[in-house]
Amino acid sequence: MKENEIYKDDEIDLVELFATLWNGKIKIIVITVVFLVVGILYTLIATPWYKASALVEVGYYNTNENGVVKNVMLEEPKNIIEKLKTRYIDLLKDVEGKDVDVKSVNEIKNNNKFFSIEVLGKSNEKAVKMIDEMLQSVSDEHKKIIDGYISSQKVKLANIDRQINFLQNNQIVEVQTRIDNIKNITIPRIEKQIKYFQDTTIPLAKQDLKNIDSVSLNNIEAKIKLENYNLKKYEEELNNLKKNNMNKKVDLTLVVTTEHNLNQLITSSKSNLIELEKSKNDIIASTKPQMQARIDKLETIDLPNLQIEKEKVLNDTLPALQRDLTNLQTNELEKLLDQRAVIELTLKPFNYKNTSIVSQIITSKHPEKPKKLIILAVALLAGAMVGVFWVLFADFMKKRRELEMSEKTETSSQEVEQILQNLIDKRAEFYKFLDENIEKIPNCDAYDFKDDEKMKKLYEKFFAFDYRVRKILPFIYKAYGVKPDV
Repeated sequence: MKENEIYKDDEIDLVELFATLWNGKIKIIVITVVFLVVGILYTLIATPWYKASALVEVGYYNTNENGVVKNVMLEEPKNIIEKLKTRYIDLLKDVEGKDVDVKSVNEIKNNNKFFSIEVLGKSNEKAVKMIDEMLQSVSDEHKKIIDGYISSQKVKLANIDRQINFLQNNQIVEVQTRIDNIKNITIPRIEKQIKYFQDTTIPLAKQDLKNIDSVSLNNIEAKIKLENYNLKKYEEELNNLKKNNMNKKVDLTLVVTTEHNLNQLITSSKSNLIELEKSKNDIIASTKPQMQARIDKLETIDLPNLQIEKEKVLNDTLPALQRDLTNLQTNELEKLLDQRAVIELTLKPFNYKNTSIVSQIITSKHPEKPKKLIILAVALLAGAMVGVFWVLFADFMKKRRELEMSEKTETSSQEVEQILQNLIDKRAEFYKFLDENIEKIPNCDAYDFKDDEKMKKLYEKFFAFDYRVRKILPFIYKAYGVKPDV
């Protein structure tokens, strides 16, 4: 029976509920109007905040490597965004009395060259000024990168100009000078040597060889013949002298002297004959072969070597130098000129750009906040809800007082203890649930809810409820005679 009564008490009578709300409609309307008035007053006195937004393009410069143009961003958008968030959001979040507030700095989805900035300000001018300040801080850093890049390209350009100047004024001139020397000096000198060999040196050598046969050997033969003739004559005179000495009486001293002179002449002639024969043999065995060998060397070695040298200069050295000259004047010089043209192109203003706003900063004509319609709607809804709650709560309290006055309290101390024990058990179950599912802060009994805002708010409400229950427990203990040992 008691359980049925409790069940009936827990049922909601909709008719009675609507009747209660209808009876309290004045209160509900008054409370709703109060909330609405408060909302209107707030929208009137609250400081308006205007929104300014901008789309920012990250700066870049173009490079040309081996004919491939590459776009190099001055900095990754992620790094820029982190810097701006740290400087203008994180470090300023606790500053009070700000005229501007950076709402967000975000990447553009599927495009890593752009990012967006949104700023709230007490006026459009202040919001725009903040965006300009943020952009200026980024562009100042990026300008240093661009200036460094331009300086490095100018150094490369100056280096290439020096190489071109050295190529034109040194290497090309040196090779051209060598070609001119070969054409104007080396080849004429070799041709002159060849002509001299052909017209002078070899004919003279042959004439010398011919003179050996026609002059030198003939002279030696004539001298040998003369010496043989003299020797024969001296020997005949000596024989006649000896015969006369045997047949006639002559002066012995004169004979001896004459014989001695003839012997000396004979000896001298024989010596001359020996020397002449030796000279003849030397000419035949040595001088003539040496001269012939010299002629052969001139005709078969020296002259062909000069002709080979000439051919080598004409067919090898000179063409090689001309190829080198052509290579320097075309390939090497054109390569350097192409490199200079590429670097000069990269220094054109359209090949580099600092970080800047795309188009212009967009500002709002109407305040971004407070949002008046939303605030009024929330105030109206909150007023109605508070009004309904107040009427129902007042009705509940009224019925409760009536019930307390009409019924006698039969609750014993044992029942109170049981109820309190159930409450404590439920409280223990809740904390057990928290211990099992929520980590605690190290070296502390406090729970670390981290990013779980719902659980944190639930715990705050439970803790407030638990605190109030524990505050009234001593009075319950005293009223029902319960010992406070639970």
